[in-house]
Amino acid sequence: IVPGPQHVKKGERDKLGGWNANGIIRAWTAGELARMIDTTQPDVLYIFEIKCSVMDILEKIPDLRPYLANHGYNAYFFWCEDPGGNAYKWGSMLITKELPTRIQFGFGEGHEDLDKEGRFIAADFKHYTTDGNYTPCSGWDSVGEEPRRMEYDAARLKDCKNKRRHISIGDNNCAMRRSDSSIQRAPEKLPGCKKWERANMIKLLQDGQLT
Repeated sequence: IVPGPQHVKKGERDKLGGWNANGIIRAWTAGELARMIDTTQPDVLYIFEIKCSVMDILEKIPDLRPYLANHGYNAYFFWCEDPGGNAYKWGSMLITKELPTRIQFGFGEGHEDLDKEGRFIAADFKHYTTDGNYTPCSGWDSVGEEPRRMEYDAARLKDCKNKRRHISIGDNNCAMRRSDSSIQRAPEKLPGCKKWERANMIKLLQDGQLT
């Protein structure tokens, strides 16, 4: 959880955060999600890898949505439509105290295969724009550019251009510099450490003017 832009009128900063739940049913049942919300009280929280369907939310953890509503949160879900058998691998959600003036699920036309995985949500608020992003990880056995990841990075860059005070939250699956990796001498063939991934990330930050 980090402070967001200062509100000119309020003189305050919202708390913005992102969290990989590794399964929202597991995280809720274990008490992790409620504990994190009660402790940090975020204004905007993106949650990744919810790994469930809408029926799972309704049937397996029916007390989640009443809890969020009682704590003043609006909830938005971007379901993974590509379950890969019986296990929904990805999917994201956004909880926010302020109602967004606009909300966007995925990148839209031309990116249907990526959007089926429920990786990207963007929301406009009165004072800033945010996005919650869970970038696909590159493969362990490849070194060259990967079309799926290149498409995702290009779609993010196109989406964030011309957006005001754009704050990107989430998992980029990229150690942009050696100092960003827990393995200081990580070889450049490892996922997240490849030259083309780092070049894409630098371009995204610079040309997209992201925070």
